Amino acid sequence: MNLGDWAGMRPYRSYLPYVVSKAGLIHMTRALALELAPEVQVNCVCPGPVLCPSITMRRPRRRSGAGRRSSGSGIRTRSRAVRFFVESRFATGAILTVDGGRLIA
Repeated sequence: MNLGDWAGMRPYRSYLPYVVSKAGLIHMTRALALELAPEVQVNCVCPGPVLCPSITMRRPRRRSGAGRRSSGSGIRTRSRAVRFFVESRFATGAILTVDGGRLIA
């Protein structure tokens, strides 16, 4: 189980090393799923930001693409996504973005 970031799929300015490392983690998840199957399942949850650093974002957004604000309930939703993969015996190589629609914005 890996914990990625939506920035690995949609980079933002001033965080190049971080963005590259998260993109690598996403692709490593897929490669490991191929290498280790069927004995080991490898998945990744990519949460969106809880608090966006407005300094680094060209267009700071307080809401996600679906118009949802990040909150404590969003954190619980992210933890449920991790739990789903931990309990699943079928999913492998999956990348689950839990960001309130921010990636599509």
